[in-house]
Amino acid sequence: MKALILVGGKGTRLYPLTYTLPKPLVPIVNRPFIGHMMRRLSNYGITEVVMSMCYLPDMLKHYIESEDNFGMKVDYVIEDCPLGTGGAIKNAASHFNETFMVFNGDVLTDLDLGKMIDYHTRRGSVATISLAYVDDPTAYGVIDTDDNGRILRFTEKPAPDAVTSHHINAGTYIFEPEILDYIPPETEYSLERKVYPDLLAHKRPMYGYFEEAYWLDIGNPEKYFQAHRDIAAGYVSIDGLSFNEGDDVVIGENAVISPTARITGPAYIGDGVRIMDGVDLGPNVFIGRNSIVDSHSSLKESILWENVVIGEGAVLNRAIIGTSSRIRPAVYLDPGAVIGCNERV
Repeated sequence: MKALILVGGKGTRLYPLTYTLPKPLVPIVNRPFIGHMMRRLSNYGITEVVMSMCYLPDMLKHYIESEDNFGMKVDYVIEDCPLGTGGAIKNAASHFNETFMVFNGDVLTDLDLGKMIDYHTRRGSVATISLAYVDDPTAYGVIDTDDNGRILRFTEKPAPDAVTSHHINAGTYIFEPEILDYIPPETEYSLERKVYPDLLAHKRPMYGYFEEAYWLDIGNPEKYFQAHRDIAAGYVSIDGLSFNEGDDVVIGENAVISPTARITGPAYIGDGVRIMDGVDLGPNVFIGRNSIVDSHSSLKESILWENVVIGEGAVLNRAIIGTSSRIRPAVYLDPGAVIGCNERV
């Protein structure tokens, strides 16, 4: 089966981290998120992937090709300007003449794709949408279904007093090529606001697929933090990394850690990292490869990308520090600070 991954957005909710980096290359535990996604699709037997890109496409393409396309055939479709969810799919229409899957490029999930494909096939669905349950659906696209899972209604970001369901669009789709007939070419067009209502109006069979799977939109700093905490807690697994216990400390190759450093798990210390004397680190600290944490600094609930240097006596709490940035000695960062790449603070 072929898959389309929608990775055209600028990632504005993650600024300044994405000023110079496409959102799919934002690392999750030291590996670009798109790398985790591509390996997962390959493990489910996806053989061909189309990447729908717009923002900094060359950087993304270079990474995919540096990983030998993850063992799949990969094609690229570039949007000259943002086309919306529906327009992006239409823009890639020449690649799809049979059942295909579509993925939002910022959703971390362990959804069983094999079961979803079987569900779609057995129901003769034209469009099957993965569902997630949330306590507050007012910021999402809400989907009502009947007892058999057939979709009855879509409501985008309902007011609190208009909520009719707690099941939302979770960003994984299976489509038949017929859906392409409902989208005009070279036009910004929304699946949620235009295509889906048209399919319902024409009484085409559409189904929602729900299972008790992990699901998280990692598109803002708070959710980005949460993804790391949830991985460390074992709520969701990613390829090549396992936190066996809630207080695990995972240490990469050639890391050097002073015997006087205090490390509280869960924590991830990447390859080639150096932790100096008297450092107080953890819990929920994730450090990218070749970073340096200098003496007597304190890091709590923080994420460092690659080649970061934390100066002596610096204090970080719930901070995200981009690649190759430097934090000066004795600097105190306000909780929740987000520092972009190649910065000096």
